[in-house]
Amino acid sequence: MNEKYIFGQGEMPEWVSGRLYHYRREDGLTGYEIDTGRYMKVIFFGDKLIRNGDFIKVERRGDGRA
Repeated sequence: MNEKYIFGQGEMPEWVSGRLYHYRREDGLTGYEIDTGRYMKVIFFGDKLIRNGDFIKVERRGDGRA
């Protein structure tokens, strides 16, 4: 069974926090990346993270941001 988490909502599960990295963006704000198990992916608040075994799939929040 897949586990799901909406980034930025509620308590962050360990399978997310253990793979999460933050960085300073060019605009001075904090950006976030996650190690999906295959590659690093920039994520945004509201993105859905879906754990499938050792890998994490990122689904965008649906506002057109790629």
